Amino acid sequence: MQAVKKERVRTLLSILLLVALLSTLILQMMLSPSGNDCFFSGDAETYYQSLLDAGFPEDYATALTELHLLHPTWEFKPLLVSELEPTHTWKYVLDRETADADLNLISKSDPYSAYWHEWNRDEPETGYFQPSRAAVAYFMDPRNFLNEADIFQFFDLSAGTDASIATVQAVLNGTFMESAKLENGKGYAAYFCEIGNALGINPVFLAAKVRQEQGVAGTSPLISGTCGTTLRNFYVHQTEYTDSGKAVLPPSSGHTSEELLALNGLYNYYNIKASGAGVFAIYYNALTYAQKGSSSKADEWGNSGAWNTRWKALWGGAEFLKNNYIDVYQPTIYLQKYNVDARSAGVFKKQYMASIPGALSEGRILYQSFAATDILDSACSFLIPVYKDMPTEISKDPAGATCSSTAIATTKYQFSGELKKPSRQRAENGAIYLNYETYQTASLSMEGVFTHSYGVKGLEYNWDGGEWTSVSDGKSLDATIPSNFEEGSTHILVIRQQTAYGSDASRKHCAYALAAVIYVKTIPAPTVTLTYQVANTTTTEQIRAGSEITLPITESNDFAGWLGSDGSFLPSGASYTVMSDRTFSAIFLDYDAIAGAALSLNPQNTHLRFSCLIRESTYKDLTERSLLQVQAKWKTEQDEGALTTVSSPKRQPDGRLRVDIETPTLSPADWNTPYSADFVFRISYTNETNRTLTYSIPVLRTAAQVASTALSCTSDNYSVNEIAVLQAIADTY
Repeated sequence: MQAVKKERVRTLLSILLLVALLSTLILQMMLSPSGNDCFFSGDAETYYQSLLDAGFPEDYATALTELHLLHPTWEFKPLLVSELEPTHTWKYVLDRETADADLNLISKSDPYSAYWHEWNRDEPETGYFQPSRAAVAYFMDPRNFLNEADIFQFFDLSAGTDASIATVQAVLNGTFMESAKLENGKGYAAYFCEIGNALGINPVFLAAKVRQEQGVAGTSPLISGTCGTTLRNFYVHQTEYTDSGKAVLPPSSGHTSEELLALNGLYNYYNIKASGAGVFAIYYNALTYAQKGSSSKADEWGNSGAWNTRWKALWGGAEFLKNNYIDVYQPTIYLQKYNVDARSAGVFKKQYMASIPGALSEGRILYQSFAATDILDSACSFLIPVYKDMPTEISKDPAGATCSSTAIATTKYQFSGELKKPSRQRAENGAIYLNYETYQTASLSMEGVFTHSYGVKGLEYNWDGGEWTSVSDGKSLDATIPSNFEEGSTHILVIRQQTAYGSDASRKHCAYALAAVIYVKTIPAPTVTLTYQVANTTTTEQIRAGSEITLPITESNDFAGWLGSDGSFLPSGASYTVMSDRTFSAIFLDYDAIAGAALSLNPQNTHLRFSCLIRESTYKDLTERSLLQVQAKWKTEQDEGALTTVSSPKRQPDGRLRVDIETPTLSPADWNTPYSADFVFRISYTNETNRTLTYSIPVLRTAAQVASTALSCTSDNYSVNEIAVLQAIADTY
């Protein structure tokens, strides 16, 4: 029944994570602040201060410190827009970004109606309206997007150029690039690293960009090498729609078959200049740019900069991004949309997209490349704009998070944590923050549940920003204080949830969530008294709290275990961490079989009974705690009964308890069959180990032998009828 109950609890908590940092006594806990009250201490406070010193405002620094705890390998750098040009305050930049109706646009589809300009409904570009000032402020305010997913619009494309081939390969796994070779004999991952190193571009971004542009299968005509033929067929046959239903819109004149077929053998991996009205224009513009290619490489590539091999297209496209964006102060997706760096020659003008959610959506695509390929813990650098005189209140979403494609990522999911031990603490959509003091080499003990609307795959934890350790079953966690932690030092234990990211199309905005941040201070352990009691002998010793001991090994066959004053029951040789005064008493079963057997004199139910004596105090102490189970069985040379649990033992004059096992009813044919018995003591310990002791009565007895012995004993008074039964049985001996 108990096992069924436990399994039911596990089922009910299938989406809840039970954190059990085992074998711990928390000595002191300061309860303020706690729960959702975010606060930083120790190295976290130092990191927070370093962000302030770098120029980040407090609201930036708070969010970024939490991201640092979640992903310690991430680096955050401020782009101090107003220090580069003092006139570029928040208000000035917002004025410039909203002055021209063509500079920023928003779709005229109904889901985006909350972002439309209050009165301007002119259509400067088909399908778009001018956005309101509040809408531009929302998308431009970096403070809205300092979460795990949305921050990737600030990913610094010029940093992390030394990323490893293995990290890049993780992005390519499962795609057409995974194991393919280029014409120069190099694999895609190695070549992305070579390009990134040479040009100063993050190779992970390059790999993710190609994966994003070309998809997993890589079936785009722009990297097929035969797109010229595709264009020629569109043109000659005046194709209206592609097989997937896209409008082709081929021109009716102006081209020749020869000209279009000459575009075969060209590649454009990054879809550079792939724009226009209809598929024909998109492909044609992209390939004619590939035909022009990289003029700087013409001499090296044989008097032509054309992207006429795959590796040239990869290099040339990366060089285009470097020359046109990264090297001209637009090294992030955000800065390519909102060109606010005064050092850029095209400040407030050269913005490669007009749609105001563009940086947010493209940044999420980059994030999803990292999350889907499990490289979020790789080194990432983020360059985040900071403006002077920003409003105290973060710019609000005019749509109030009702437009799913433009709402802040954190509005798309909910998570919570609730601690039950050592005290009750709860946090909603944030981490639980706690201070603890405990002894050196102790363990942290917590029990609680963590939930996430995506579902929780598991828990991970680290000490002081080190390597993450996964929880094997997602429900229990051992976290011993590392032995190198000095007394008086403070350390940070971070626990994070790993969510069921990407398990369906809606779960694309949170791979990890910060579950708990615990500031642990190690304090000197006091001296405690360890006492052993064996029968009438008592020994004591003084040890430091937090010390791990090995309980004495006892060779006695009837030794049951060590019963601790804290209720623990452990076998000899077990390990135990002593946190306070503790007494261990040696418990012996003191079992002994009664020689011979008793014979029932009921003619209708004649049977033998075998008995064993056990110490009453031991039996009661252990059975009341469900730590001892006594079983027995009868046996012959040819047969044996099933093990039967013995209950209701009978108290004997010497203070011990008698436990019995009876044979089946014996017929006259069985009166000379020798019987014996086994008594089995099953002991369960609180450290979840077990021990079984078996005592076999060594002497075989028959009913005829017992009857004959009884008749020869003159001290026993039997009735006439009993003597007759005994005599009948004994006569067969």
